[in-house]
Amino acid sequence: IEPEKFKEAYSVGRRVTKELLLDSAALHSRLLYCQHALEHLGINPVKNAIELADYFWECFLNEMQPFPGVNCLLEELKKNSLKIGICTDMTTEIQYKKSPKIGFRGLY
Repeated sequence: IEPEKFKEAYSVGRRVTKELLLDSAALHSRLLYCQHALEHLGINPVKNAIELADYFWECFLNEMQPFPGVNCLLEELKKNSLKIGICTDMTTEIQYKKSPKIGFRGLY
């Protein structure tokens, strides 16, 4: 698939997913974005959606980094015995995968 054609299909898949799921955490599901993108392209999602979504997260997690100063701030808060809470609208599974990648593992 040509990159521009896939970008357009992924955008459609994202929009369709958000329209269908409204305010649920699943509206952020890259698996569903990929499923709808593949359907838009006329490709059977059963054979490819999981592999495509896994590849997305593998690339994303390998490249992500915290904003400068975030870990320093969190360490200072912990030193001062301040409780830290994280609010998110993403799924728990992805947040568990993200936190050690950006250095939060030793903070909780």
